[in-house]
Amino acid sequence: MFRLIRRLALFFSVFFLQFEIPDLPFWFCPVLPPPLAASSQGISGGGLPSAWAGSQDRPQDLSQVEIEGYPLYLEDLEVASPLSDFGSHAGLKASVLDDGSDPSTRIDHNNFMNMAHYAAWTDFADQLDQSFFFFTQGGTAPVLLAPADWRKIKFYPWGWEETACAGSRPAGNLSCDVLAEGSVVTLDTDVFLVQLRLHNLSAQNLSLAPGLTLQRDSDQFSEASIPLRDQSAAAVASFDGQDLVISRHSTRGSVFRVIRSSFGRQLASDPGIYRFQLRGINFLLPAGIRGTAWVEGNPVAIPGVEMREFYWVVGFGLAEAEARDAADRGWDMVAENPRRAQTEKIQEWEERLSEIRNPHTENGRFLQIYRLAATALRMNLYSPRANMPAWGSVPGKVHFNHFFGWDTPLQALGQGELNWEEARDNLLLQFAGLGQDGQVPTMMTDKMESNLSFGSSQPPVQGFVISESFPDLRAEGKESRTLRKLYEGSKPYLDFWRKRDQDGDGLPEYKDALETGWDDTPRYECPLLGTNLCYQARRDIDAVDLASWIYRYYLAMAEIAGIFGEEKEAGVYQAEARDLAGRIENLMWDPSRSGYFDLQDEGNGTHGFGRALTPALAWPLFLGVTRDPDRAREVIETHLLNPEEFWGDPARSRFPVPSVAFNDSTYYDLVQDGYYWQGQIWMIPVYVVMTSLFRYGYAEEAELLKTRVLEMMFNADPGGIHETYNARTGKVGWGSSGPGEPSVFQFGWSSALSLEILLDRYQRERFIRPGESEISGYIGEATLIPENQVILSIYTGQRDLPRIDFREETGRDLASGWYFTLTLEDPYGNLTGNWILVRLPNFPARVWADHYDGTSEAIGVIPGEKGAAFFPRLTTPDTGVIRYRIQKINYAGSATGCRQFPADRGASLEMLLVVLILFMFRITARKKAQPRKTR
Repeated sequence: MFRLIRRLALFFSVFFLQFEIPDLPFWFCPVLPPPLAASSQGISGGGLPSAWAGSQDRPQDLSQVEIEGYPLYLEDLEVASPLSDFGSHAGLKASVLDDGSDPSTRIDHNNFMNMAHYAAWTDFADQLDQSFFFFTQGGTAPVLLAPADWRKIKFYPWGWEETACAGSRPAGNLSCDVLAEGSVVTLDTDVFLVQLRLHNLSAQNLSLAPGLTLQRDSDQFSEASIPLRDQSAAAVASFDGQDLVISRHSTRGSVFRVIRSSFGRQLASDPGIYRFQLRGINFLLPAGIRGTAWVEGNPVAIPGVEMREFYWVVGFGLAEAEARDAADRGWDMVAENPRRAQTEKIQEWEERLSEIRNPHTENGRFLQIYRLAATALRMNLYSPRANMPAWGSVPGKVHFNHFFGWDTPLQALGQGELNWEEARDNLLLQFAGLGQDGQVPTMMTDKMESNLSFGSSQPPVQGFVISESFPDLRAEGKESRTLRKLYEGSKPYLDFWRKRDQDGDGLPEYKDALETGWDDTPRYECPLLGTNLCYQARRDIDAVDLASWIYRYYLAMAEIAGIFGEEKEAGVYQAEARDLAGRIENLMWDPSRSGYFDLQDEGNGTHGFGRALTPALAWPLFLGVTRDPDRAREVIETHLLNPEEFWGDPARSRFPVPSVAFNDSTYYDLVQDGYYWQGQIWMIPVYVVMTSLFRYGYAEEAELLKTRVLEMMFNADPGGIHETYNARTGKVGWGSSGPGEPSVFQFGWSSALSLEILLDRYQRERFIRPGESEISGYIGEATLIPENQVILSIYTGQRDLPRIDFREETGRDLASGWYFTLTLEDPYGNLTGNWILVRLPNFPARVWADHYDGTSEAIGVIPGEKGAAFFPRLTTPDTGVIRYRIQKINYAGSATGCRQFPADRGASLEMLLVVLILFMFRITARKKAQPRKTR
């Protein structure tokens, strides 16, 4: 079975092993341990085939080792995304399954600190091999802890801790003669610390020689989308001198480029390795034989009821010099006090998690998803190397190890909730690698080059992400270099998409299904290349999602141009947005099916609507294209809330939102290869539907969708967030390599959109339909439709918004009303700024504040050309409820309506000063925005 994404392979990996026993130095010398005992437990044949071949059970239920905590950094059971902090290009995972079928060479699941090593460079990504520790008594058998009598692991965002027991006393007594404790944490970029403690719990003195083994991974599966090696290749391919191990591999590319490469690995310890012993040093070995390296030190005395500590620093690099530098940095960090170095990294994690925004929930399961999402986004960061000008994000290290056209910016959306500087780098990164024709490549390497041998892009989500990031961008000021770079980089990218209109109808086209990002979607009716790659099928489809993305991009560009004072360019982009919205409404609406659909060229200058029923029909709602309340209602009630299509039915174990409608003939059949975007749940359609529901007034349904999806995610795997979910079972979905492979663990945009959902960002914009008299939520802008008139805007200078309740009190709707009330609160304590600005841009008003104690005061209103604005206070436990009464007045200054209210007695001196400062700031800003006159 061919794989979805064939990777380029270039890796030169070196790791630097260092051991230390405080006050008791020793030298390592090799001793070949006896064959490892076969476990009586576990799954025959290494366990992995039966674990993957048809099961979507939770990884916790498949592990042969007792595990707890999260995220679950588990070799094979969780695909890709290893422990890999600080933008590392390599990583580690715990191994909890028997590996291999030959009892003499099998790696037992109970081996102490049994872990897998991974390369995660853009040109070189796969599992390298496995390692574990063992101890011999006096340099002879029996081997302790390989395997241990029992082993337990607890996971944390920063790594994991494990405990193992050797030499159990008589049956029924689980106390140990030797208790081993280990932990793993990332110290710095490409630097890992493995800390070991060995407790002699017996009264007898022990003499134990510590050892480490490196063995090739011999199971039948790779967590990489492109394996670096054939299964018969050796991890330890050749041996040069005392400390250099070299392996050579090549990749086969089909539509991907092919690179042959080699990597090296240096093993060393302090005070130094005495010698190695290797077995299986050929380049290609017969199947079932694994290359192995053993390192063993001189015996160490551990008196009764005493403990000794060991520290192992691992430095990875794509070249030997990089690895040596990484190991040296690591050893400098731990040389003075290894335990303190580890503790500092753990404290840093705890502080980071405690400082991020509070999610809008008190549900413990959802809080865990939030922390998992924050951890995933940090672990998927890729630090600058090669030609990278800044940090980037990959969807899932090892498996999807490139900067993808829409993954990277969507991850920046979530990253902005955690660290704006890192999010900004992600936004800027892709524009540093624009192709000559202006395209953002589908897959980009750290050399800022496309990894495909042909030109291809992905959905232009950058405009949407930029617009959602405006609070952070504005905080940088009008002279923001970030905003200027985004603006200038977007111009050629939009030119690239303008040229994608073969039939000249003003609607853009993807080149093929691969470019849609919906890889094997039935929208493109093509045979599959491998399992899920739809390439070079129909090229004559006007895509409704693409047109909607570009519409939102034009609006973002118009707003940026306005910030820069470039009114002419702003007008051009606004006109393009209006024109494109009109074409979507006039040409892509199918009244017979009550939805927006792709257009397919039928020949003779005619078009027909696409036949597949997918969530793409909601994109014009998601991105605010349609201002027609009747069409929005038809889409929502006919399709999105239909349990036979996208809403699902809990009673029948159907979950929202499948990537193809449940009742559509193209909904996938796992017997066939097509499955990836043919019915599985992806978080992008979920977010699209959730936003569409809330925007057009279906707030309760949006909240229900939020709850159902988050519960599904937690129940599927409480130890991680995944790429896809099975819409018919709610379990973890299948991955890119075909049915049978779990989808990628701690997946990038699933994590980013989980953060957005838990912060209610989908509520930012609300359209008010005729007849609505109240709205509530974390709303930044409320617009009357179909009039397209903004009646309320909330500004805070940051991403977070207050939760508002805005209603008309005289029995009229919000469109025709004249007397309103407004309350604002921050129930989760995220608003850290000193001000909130409420704007009523299209009608002047008078405002009073009613306090919980019965007092009332007039609020000074900042006058505008057509409307008004004021600075409210939040309702808090200290202030009690503050309700603002807003009375619309006509332009002559008299009140509308028939009720009489107290006259405005004037604003406070403090408010008058604020008004004066704002006017001064506005005048200054206008002057700065005006172009300088040249002589």
